[in-house]
Amino acid sequence: MEAGCHHIGVAVGAADVLGGGPQLGLAQQLAALVAADEGGEAAAAGGEVAGHLERFEDGDGAAELADGRLLVVWRGSTRGWDGTAATTPGCKFFSLSTDGGRTLVAPAPWMYSDGSSFYSPSSYHRFVRHGGTGKLYWLGNIAADAPEGNSPRYPLVIAEIDEAAAAPRRDTVTAIDDRQPGQGDIQFSNFSLFEDRQTRELLLHLTTYGQEPDPRDWATAENYRYALTLW
Repeated sequence: MEAGCHHIGVAVGAADVLGGGPQLGLAQQLAALVAADEGGEAAAAGGEVAGHLERFEDGDGAAELADGRLLVVWRGSTRGWDGTAATTPGCKFFSLSTDGGRTLVAPAPWMYSDGSSFYSPSSYHRFVRHGGTGKLYWLGNIAADAPEGNSPRYPLVIAEIDEAAAAPRRDTVTAIDDRQPGQGDIQFSNFSLFEDRQTRELLLHLTTYGQEPDPRDWATAENYRYALTLW
């Protein structure tokens, strides 16, 4: 399957493969970023910050911006563990740190750099700084309508981050894959992501749970490999 995506200059290819890889939670990401700056002495501080948000730890992301600030983004559900409904529609939340991750400002809904809002379910997402373009990108789900809990986890998109605004640029949002007619509540989520240092392709491995129309058959899924070429 080949698809052309032109908002940010990216070509997407996908093929059935088996694969995957380990991912770091927010505590480990913050600890690694802080340790890189402080020779490892402040790693525990990053872990303590993240420990208060344990529910979101396997679905969050952190990135260092060009000016040295840390951008942290969490997924947010429309319902709490006790069933309490949220007052904020399904979206991602963000915070910033100017001291290497020791302290974070109060979280707020993450919006586009132009100030407009977007829907995003409680789902996995990732940041990556591309070795070829030098730009920071975000990969995750942006929904057309208000999400309910973890759904819908489609489409999967990539967007360039405006590093001054610490927010995705709306004009760069580019679909990687989307639900097709006849599919169920398919999930383009929980992917592994890395950059091939020789080809500079971004490589994703993703299992499409929920692809079958019968919800009882949610575990029947394919594993896809996506190769993204940026320019």
